[in-house]
Amino acid sequence: KTTRMTSMLLHLFLITLFCYTTVKAGNYTFDIEDYGADPSGSADSTASIQNAIDAAQAIGGLVIIPPGQFRVTSTLVVSGTVRMQGISPQSSTLLGDVPSDAWILQINGATGVVLTNFGFRSATPGLNNGLLLTKSFIMTIQNLQFHECATAMWSITTGNLDVNSVNIWNIVNYGIRIQDTNGDAFFTNIHVNTASKTSTGLYLSNVSGAKFTNCDFLGGAFGVLADLNTQEPNPFNQWLQFLSVDCDTVAADPWHFESAQGLQMSECWSGSFPAGTGIWLGPGVKQASIVNHQCQSGDICIGNNSPSVTMTGGIICNVATAISSSVAGQPVTSNVAIY
Repeated sequence: KTTRMTSMLLHLFLITLFCYTTVKAGNYTFDIEDYGADPSGSADSTASIQNAIDAAQAIGGLVIIPPGQFRVTSTLVVSGTVRMQGISPQSSTLLGDVPSDAWILQINGATGVVLTNFGFRSATPGLNNGLLLTKSFIMTIQNLQFHECATAMWSITTGNLDVNSVNIWNIVNYGIRIQDTNGDAFFTNIHVNTASKTSTGLYLSNVSGAKFTNCDFLGGAFGVLADLNTQEPNPFNQWLQFLSVDCDTVAADPWHFESAQGLQMSECWSGSFPAGTGIWLGPGVKQASIVNHQCQSGDICIGNNSPSVTMTGGIICNVATAISSSVAGQPVTSNVAIY
């Protein structure tokens, strides 16, 4: 009898614990439609989405973006730990109808934010920007899409950024812009396709460290542009690494590096640069290693002004000039096939 009573009490306790856990987990989930967001895109959903964000970040909760196009007329702001999750980047969309050059979503002064499985679209092509990251740390961004934005993503003074599986279509200014970081950034499976001959797929300025794997930056003036901002206290990109990254431009240089303390490129590609240079290296590039690079269909494959460059393996074909260098003895090449 005692054993049976103990078993019943244990069973009751487990049921109570299960119900409490379920309710508690549910309290950490905030669906923007429950706050009045309109999935048709007709009504303004800004306040509804912001209210869901505010409620979630107060307890480190989860914001759910269900299928639909949710019109946003002023910048949504995340300033605390929160996870924003859609059903898929194709079906769950924040539709930007904000003032010209404003942002659809800003992450400001936050830590531990996760964004996954939703999309951004400018209601007027090329007018609105997508995602702005400022003074935030330990960010995870996965499986997002951006359509017809002016700039898709801009990261300023952020640290420890992990970005995976992002598709960016028909941008006008910048696909991804990373500036003044104080922590490393890792990008994997990024696709950028530009809509303007003056746009840039990836812009880097004063980056402490960044690695890009399995990416492509297509169209525009520059595929990858690493700039040198001498007005900053630390006017150099520290270390930049590219593995299996393709750049194809229509106006200027697929790869253009003004500065980098250390640059590593492996299994990358330069294509379609009729009036530009496949890889342009400025004197601010202190050391560069280029391995198995394929360069084709352009004017100059390598334009070098760096004091220390090694180029190992790879193919150079269908270019007017294979290598042009202002530094004697550089680059040092080995097993590079030139056709």
